[in-house]
Amino acid sequence: MSTTHLNTNQELEYLLKEADKEAAVLLAEAMEEGVHLLYKRYVSEAYLMKKIDRKKAIQLIGVSAIEELEDAWQAVESDIRWGLKGE
Repeated sequence: MSTTHLNTNQELEYLLKEADKEAAVLLAEAMEEGVHLLYKRYVSEAYLMKKIDRKKAIQLIGVSAIEELEDAWQAVESDIRWGLKGE
């Protein structure tokens, strides 16, 4: 199953049709959601790079997000260890 990536204009046209909202409202929602996603990504990166500690990261994006990030990182480390053993 392949997916087709639409350009931003096509995506906005679709949203305008389907959401039944004005462009300004949709763009405000998109900006808010985009900022939220970028914020979470930058906090996550700062935590993984040890620029902020766990306590601060939890304050900024919540314990569940940090636990999910830690689980994913542990899985990556496990895969690397497995690969280095040549198994």
